[in-house]
Amino acid sequence: MSVLYKLMKSSTDQQTLQVYQFLLNKSFLPFCELLSKWIYHGIIDDTYEEFLIEERKDLNKDNISKDFKDNYWEKRFTVREEQVNLFP
Repeated sequence: MSVLYKLMKSSTDQQTLQVYQFLLNKSFLPFCELLSKWIYHGIIDDTYEEFLIEERKDLNKDNISKDFKDNYWEKRFTVREEQVNLFP
């Protein structure tokens, strides 16, 4: 989405600008769905590994009920720096 946004901002032609806006709007919906699923349910359904959060499935949460200071969530989900969108 960052690439589309940069192209849109640098466009001077009105028709090209509208195409970029359309594409950006259409690409934003799946992103919001992924984000919502992760925030509210802790689920990442990212077949193509394009989401900005990466899940380590090798970690389990068996001991989270025993130790509330467990850093399970910090280890289980990490940010993919290359996928972070740079919108102003």
